[in-house]
Amino acid sequence: MVYLRMTLITLGVFNVADYFLTLRCLESGFVEGNPIMAPVVGTAWFPVIKIVLVPLGLYLIWRVRNQIGVMARSLVFVVTGIYAGLMWYFMMLISSGMVS
Repeated sequence: MVYLRMTLITLGVFNVADYFLTLRCLESGFVEGNPIMAPVVGTAWFPVIKIVLVPLGLYLIWRVRNQIGVMARSLVFVVTGIYAGLMWYFMMLISSGMVS
């Protein structure tokens, strides 16, 4: 369970970083690539979802960790890996100068 806790914390940190990095990319002319989030970018719902609801969802996963099963807990690790790739992509955009 230590791994799950650390993974959920990492996922939460990646989510908050994604919020700020997305704003930075949008200011540089990029468009939101996530079709689920694209309609709420630029609205009051965007920070609410990214900064409030997602962390609450991660907390809920932690609270029900014993009931959700191995498959659902494994999905958390997969999503965290995807987010790690997204963070790498953001860093490449920034280091290349495409995002100021």
